[in-house]
Amino acid sequence: MMRHFIRNALGFIAIGLPSLLLGQSEASFNRLTLSVGAGFTTRTGAVASDIDNGGNFELNGGYFFHRYFGITGTFMFSESGITRSALNALNEPDGSASIYALTADPTVRLPLRRGFVAYALAGGGYVGRDLHFHKPILVGLASTHMPFMLMPG
Repeated sequence: MMRHFIRNALGFIAIGLPSLLLGQSEASFNRLTLSVGAGFTTRTGAVASDIDNGGNFELNGGYFFHRYFGITGTFMFSESGITRSALNALNEPDGSASIYALTADPTVRLPLRRGFVAYALAGGGYVGRDLHFHKPILVGLASTHMPFMLMPG
């Protein structure tokens, strides 16, 4: 548990610290904001034995009415597989789990010293969770063209 915490903290510092240092300059005011991200989803917590690792995607955007106030929104999608032991316990051949969210957030920018800006967000949205089981099915197809499709080429 502690090893995972230290690994995650070091990863955050390695990725977050350079962005803080490089993002200190005061940029010109832009009304539109947009960001896109994708990554790897790891399994943690109580469902770690039932869910496989997966991937995620996030799209953020917003419009600022003036320098300090605007509205931002986020769409997030994450999908993971289901472990073989969990599928066997449910007698299912295959499956996946997904989480998706859509939010709208009024945003206030709070300028600080030396080019730093803090953000205050408040808002709401929708979060959905789906669990899909995929069973192969046999489909019978009758066609008058079937003999021609089965002939060797």
